[in-house]
Amino acid sequence: MDRSFLSEKIERFIRKYYLNRLIHSGLIGLSLMIALYLIINGIEYFSWLPTKGRLILLILFVCVFSFIALSFIIMPLSDFLRFRKKMTEKEAALITQTTSCSLPQFSNAPRTLVLLTSQMW
Repeated sequence: MDRSFLSEKIERFIRKYYLNRLIHSGLIGLSLMIALYLIINGIEYFSWLPTKGRLILLILFVCVFSFIALSFIIMPLSDFLRFRKKMTEKEAALITQTTSCSLPQFSNAPRTLVLLTSQMW
């Protein structure tokens, strides 16, 4: 196999991996945000809180909402756009070796893929 072909295949896997991670974490984050909104709104509606209680709920909502947005949306988005340290080709080759049964494009010879990429360094 040609090394450039192998590197291109691994690069496509890395992009797909980060995109899938972004989609999964985005859906989880969105559902957590909706659940948080409904819980906070239900507490406020049924408890008839005074002004200080509503302020505490607002601060709690903003803090938890910001944490969810940061950890489930902004961090995976920065991984996908490569603002943070990206996965190396060796790490990607090891992932494809361990999950070769679920990735049809790498099911041919995952061990050969790992061996060839380890020879590149």
